Amino acid sequence: MIEAQYLATLRKIYSCLKDGKVIWVITGSLGMALQGIHLEVHDIDIQTDQQGAFEIESKFPENIIEPVRYSPAE
Repeated sequence: MIEAQYLATLRKIYSCLKDGKVIWVITGSLGMALQGIHLEVHDIDIQTDQQGAFEIESKFPENIIEPVRYSPAE
């Protein structure tokens, strides 16, 4: 079962991003839990492209701990 705090946060993320052009997906343990796999969720992992990362950052300025920076990975 996914804890209420993660679902509330996911709803906030979704409500801020649903009308934009950001391409994003939930991955990691929350992504698997949303698909019905029973495991403990510890955080929310979002995967996006370079433009999406900066757009998401601009939507949540009060939550920024470290500024977004581009770091390419294969």
